[in-house]
Amino acid sequence: MVLVLRALRPLPCGLTLAVFAACPQPDDPLPPPPCSPSTTANTLRSFEADEIFFVATWADPTHSIERRPWVKGADGAWARASNPDSSGHENTWYEDKFAIQWNINSPTFATQGCAASCHPTGDPASPGRKSNPDGELTDMWHWKSVRTEPNGQLDDKHISYLDSGDCSGENCRLADSKESGGYADNHHGQFGADCAGDPDGVLALPCFMGPEGAERMTDDVSWIYDDEKQPFEDSFASDDRIAGMITSAFVGSCGDVETAARYDDGEWTLEIARSRATAAGEAEDVQFTDETAEYAFGLAVFDNTQINHAATGGPFLMFLGERSGEPPLSGPSLYLAQCAMCHGTDGVALEGAAGSGDFDDPAWQDENSQAEIEGVGAMSGYSGLLTADEIEAVAAHVKSLGEGS
Repeated sequence: MVLVLRALRPLPCGLTLAVFAACPQPDDPLPPPPCSPSTTANTLRSFEADEIFFVATWADPTHSIERRPWVKGADGAWARASNPDSSGHENTWYEDKFAIQWNINSPTFATQGCAASCHPTGDPASPGRKSNPDGELTDMWHWKSVRTEPNGQLDDKHISYLDSGDCSGENCRLADSKESGGYADNHHGQFGADCAGDPDGVLALPCFMGPEGAERMTDDVSWIYDDEKQPFEDSFASDDRIAGMITSAFVGSCGDVETAARYDDGEWTLEIARSRATAAGEAEDVQFTDETAEYAFGLAVFDNTQINHAATGGPFLMFLGERSGEPPLSGPSLYLAQCAMCHGTDGVALEGAAGSGDFDDPAWQDENSQAEIEGVGAMSGYSGLLTADEIEAVAAHVKSLGEGS
């Protein structure tokens, strides 16, 4: 089985994403693609036959893993490094992150991508609401260079819908089920009476320090493993730092996705692996078991920011199964993935999509359909990303929307 990724628009931050699965059989008549990470240079992690495996690389000029450390001042007082922006979010003392959101059963995500669930309010100043339309679910893989990568995992979550009864207010981004493990800030608010440095929550001190011989935070290790943490005792000098984050491996569904990462010469390399089927099933996770399916997903890269990120518009598509060259995409599938985010599923332009034509207007159809697909005005074309047959297929689908008027 070979996995095929179709990227129908440029990826952010110079991002590349390769997908791997089991190698073709020796009698496979197709030229074998790079079917196993063992054929790539500098593999960070082994690859199992029942897994789906991704290798992502992206440009990042800074290696950002200093997530709000404790720093001792010249006066002997401790404070957590902080420099929030005008919205109150931290974009200086934070961490590099990467996210993939997968469609589980959401027709809305299939047409709009991440914007359907992460930014439904349309208000960039208030992006915190994360929810899907009623009955729709998506799977979110959130890699965090400080909080999860030390354990070789990412934070596996899912986004539910407001009437599910599981949400916290308007936030329906939910952690997958777990037995133990996770991460927490190294301060009293997370550890309560167990906080050795500040048991009553009044001293503004770290709760814990690193293990003997590595009590201080370094440039390369900016976290403390939960099973290595030691009660905080202040024998430190001015400008010494204590890690601001305690972390341990997830046990349970939220730890299903394994990772290995490296930062080198201005570039992150991240390998991601997960079994194609999970115990939680579609209640929490996308299942990579249907060889006839088109798997829609969205991507985001966070360069040392809490919420600001580089991303793209509608979803990308991935295919399971054997291939003969790149698989052709049907006109309706192409339209849903690339056009509906502005032009609507029925061809009627969405509110806020300035300049988008109404495809259900026969008069517009007579003049514009092929030009729109090849690019016109502010809209870039797809002639370099789709085959001629695919352009013809999506043009035919666009034309069919006008025939119903």
